[in-house]
Amino acid sequence: MTKQLTPLRRKDQAGRTRRVTADFARLHIRFMHGVAIPAESDMILEEFTQAGSCPCLRVVVPLPMPNSVASSSGRRLTRNERLTAGLVILLIPALFGTAFCLIPHPAGFGTHRQLGLPGCVVQSLTGCVCPHCGLTTSFAWFVRGAWLASWNANPAGWILACCLLLLWPWLILVRVRGFLTGIQRPEYWFVRAAAVWLLICLLQWLVRML
Repeated sequence: MTKQLTPLRRKDQAGRTRRVTADFARLHIRFMHGVAIPAESDMILEEFTQAGSCPCLRVVVPLPMPNSVASSSGRRLTRNERLTAGLVILLIPALFGTAFCLIPHPAGFGTHRQLGLPGCVVQSLTGCVCPHCGLTTSFAWFVRGAWLASWNANPAGWILACCLLLLWPWLILVRVRGFLTGIQRPEYWFVRAAAVWLLICLLQWLVRML
């Protein structure tokens, strides 16, 4: 079902169909015909010829897809989401590459000092490791395929590395397609995943302190 409006003049050859997203076309339709078309909608201008007139265009505005069809294809990414996905796609290999360049510390923590970072304040003051101690060492072992050593250094680091390894191809798929696949609100999933991971950090730290 489509909505046809008053023809728009055009000098091109008849019989062709083209998709137009120009702002001036939306403004023309809004003020001349009283029909508002959202910016994210596409307009199809179909050329036809009336008897005794020059070639004209009629505007065909597609109706919204049903929920079942929209859910299968996913929601279109916004500009900020595309930028964020592209940035994370670059950061994940950079993170694993940096971890590969580091030599895992035999103590199971302190590998991050090779990056010029200071040591753990909690460990230096109390003599006890903090929940995040061993994360860098865990990543350094993980990228070398020593998954057991990675788990022993910090289980939360091993879990985080696995999640990032699975997240990377999904981000590439979403970025290339331009649509979210599987989830519709990634920010909610990120907050929940971060909360669960922090809880895992705390639990593994309590187990190591026993």
